[in-house]
Amino acid sequence: MQVKQLEQMVKETSPSYSSTELGMLEYRGDFIIDKSSGRTLNFTEDSLQNFVQYMEVPFKFFDGCKTSLQQEIIKHQIEKFSSSPATISTYGDSFWNLYQTKTNLIPNLRMAEAFTKIFDGEAKVSRFDPVEGLLLNIQTQDIAKEVKVGDITNGGIRLFAPIGKSPYVSAYMERLVCSNGMVTTNEFDALSIRGRTVDEIIVEMEQKARKILNEDVPAYLENWQRLQDIKSANPEQLIHRLTREAGVSEKIESAIIERAAGLESNSYYDVINLITSLQHEEGVGGTQLFRLQALGGNAIRDMGGHRCNNCQHNLS
Repeated sequence: MQVKQLEQMVKETSPSYSSTELGMLEYRGDFIIDKSSGRTLNFTEDSLQNFVQYMEVPFKFFDGCKTSLQQEIIKHQIEKFSSSPATISTYGDSFWNLYQTKTNLIPNLRMAEAFTKIFDGEAKVSRFDPVEGLLLNIQTQDIAKEVKVGDITNGGIRLFAPIGKSPYVSAYMERLVCSNGMVTTNEFDALSIRGRTVDEIIVEMEQKARKILNEDVPAYLENWQRLQDIKSANPEQLIHRLTREAGVSEKIESAIIERAAGLESNSYYDVINLITSLQHEEGVGGTQLFRLQALGGNAIRDMGGHRCNNCQHNLS
């Protein structure tokens, strides 16, 4: 998908939000009825769990109950909280989630509009998830580095804006020959949302993204090229240290080390490329995928770190 398609895609795929009271919801097992609108809203497996947990019922316990008991439990909880206001999230005829009315909701479309101003229409949206807020990885050829002949890495921005939590705007880079994404994280990536209007948050989001894109990303891409000249005396130990520091699972670490014998060289550039390539493996979930991407991006930012030649421990 390209940035010129982003706003339309957000309109087509993002949930809608409306106000309700819990007493206006009638639970029917596979669906609920919103009595205020008369709508029948179907559950997905995920959204049923969202609903049950909002009703303060442990889902593992609920899932193990007979259908009749499930009905009684939810009926009791709805009656208990009948006058409690909530924001209900729906997509078409499907229920998605409930949120407390004080939850800060930044409309996906407002964020998409901001990023459409920052990038030209041809920029690529490498990742797009509009369900629980908005997650975008965007890369552009306007800020790119040909690290080797024909081996280009584009610069860009990652937006992670989960509902009710601080949005994060971070540097993003993607190596085109293999689509290895890398995210450089910093403590100032988070935007404060407490006591602020949506307009204020959007303005800061755009300013921060422009600053990262114009100032930070070009410097990181220069570092990325220079990592070709930094060698590791023990690539396997370097892989172990980097993955441990980043919280990558031992299973993924073992898979990376097994492939280290196939490295073209012992440069940090090649080691980082090997590590980040595991983000495409089947079964790598969202948390581990991000940790692999952040490992790569932060190694670029720090030039691999100041490390012991023998054990590769970070001496910084």
